[in-house]
Amino acid sequence: MPSTTREEIDELVYDLQTSDAFIEPAPPIKLKDSLEAQLAALPAVDLADGFISLGGVPLGGRGME
Repeated sequence: MPSTTREEIDELVYDLQTSDAFIEPAPPIKLKDSLEAQLAALPAVDLADGFISLGGVPLGGRGME
């Protein structure tokens, strides 16, 4: 992106190196468990101020089945 500055890239790289830059990976999917059970087993993640969770978006009826 032409509008991106070197300072912005350096800041991004710095942010990605912090210990809290990434959340723990999700556990592997078990085909015997229902989707609801798998989602309930995921650890809760605190969102930063101003961000919203997409956890309430239905998976069915939206072309994501």
